[in-house]
Amino acid sequence: MTTEIFAKQLGLSQSTLKADVKELAWEWEALVLSLDYCTTKLAIKILCSLVKAYMRGRGFKMGNYKAYLRHHAKSNFLIAEVVEVVLKGGAVYESLQKFGFTSVDDIVSRLSQG
Repeated sequence: MTTEIFAKQLGLSQSTLKADVKELAWEWEALVLSLDYCTTKLAIKILCSLVKAYMRGRGFKMGNYKAYLRHHAKSNFLIAEVVEVVLKGGAVYESLQKFGFTSVDDIVSRLSQG
């Protein structure tokens, strides 16, 4: 899926989607920074919750498992976009970069380790 296709599915322009992704990255950074202690797994779960709230705010209903699965690819795409912003963001996202995330695949593998 490309950013253009995803933006169309959300009913947004590409520039609005990019701004929203940057805002999600900033919110993720702010939430992690506000915690006294944050594990890698908690940081990832915070991101997933932010993305889920964003998707619901954009009208994607995910109240049951079947609906969640219907929008799972969209959520994953948005998570990947946020992670890319953080990885390219330099010192702006310093508290997130301390977890040593290198890619979306890295985050998935860390989650599966428990």
